[in-house]
Amino acid sequence: MLAHSRVKVHPRPAPTGRRAAATRRPHFDGSPGAVGRGRRTPQVWNRSARPAFSQHGSPNTAGRLRRRRLIIRVYRRHPYAVLVDAVTLLNQDLSPTARLTYAVLAADQQVDEGSDTFDLDHIARVVGLADSDALLPVLAELTAVGVVDKREHHGLGLVLSVNLEAIPPANQQPCVPCDDCGQCSCGGLRGVCQPCSEVRTSRVPEAEGTNEIDSRWVYAVSTEADPKSIKIGVAANIQKRLKQLQIGSASPIVLRWQSPGGFPLESHLHEKFTRLRIVGEWFNFQRTADPVKAINKAAQTFLQQHDATY
Repeated sequence: MLAHSRVKVHPRPAPTGRRAAATRRPHFDGSPGAVGRGRRTPQVWNRSARPAFSQHGSPNTAGRLRRRRLIIRVYRRHPYAVLVDAVTLLNQDLSPTARLTYAVLAADQQVDEGSDTFDLDHIARVVGLADSDALLPVLAELTAVGVVDKREHHGLGLVLSVNLEAIPPANQQPCVPCDDCGQCSCGGLRGVCQPCSEVRTSRVPEAEGTNEIDSRWVYAVSTEADPKSIKIGVAANIQKRLKQLQIGSASPIVLRWQSPGGFPLESHLHEKFTRLRIVGEWFNFQRTADPVKAINKAAQTFLQQHDATY
């Protein structure tokens, strides 16, 4: 049963002409009764629930129905399915209110897609809490398991976002400013926000449209606190890029590896380690003994094959 759905029953228009007698409104015992005789019995018909007719067009077996069924049409204003992380929803370490809040936040984000903000007072009322202040401990629970992310973003201030799957806080990377506009680059690629990325795409360098290696450097960096969560990117000036990355990080950013190769090499490494991707250009090498050695080996193999081909 769908809660809060609108249910409407639409009666079929009364038949006319020669078929009027054959489609008289039946009583609940299935026998035909003359319309207007006694109290009418409400009944709704669909095509699969008409009386059985003989070859001559008259009802056979006293007009008994093959099936008697009401047509129920359910109308939804927002026919959306909501995706949530099943592990989080079944996590018994979370309070029932926290799990409900997670589902409600995901639904609100899906339905109110034209809005950039959550109405936390509304969310609190939906899950049975008094106000947004009572919601704060619940959000802390969800933040601890990584399905809610609450942190500062460049140009946006404090932002609350909901993840489709849990990202442990240790693997969450800080917001970095966009290379072009200096605003939040989360959701974009290679340290460039989505709007600036679209502008760049409209004027793609010739090297990126072919397999030609350009003059930019490919780099691998990590935070000092987490050396196995590594960002693989490309930049014309690595030192300038390191300074930009450091702005959004509480832990020092450390350059782990660099190599010429430009966009083709960076794209190859992203594809090579795609199963380790955390988000954007960040990759989780926790199960790799020496991440730098693995990256360098993949890069050298690609460059040798590229030189042999081109």
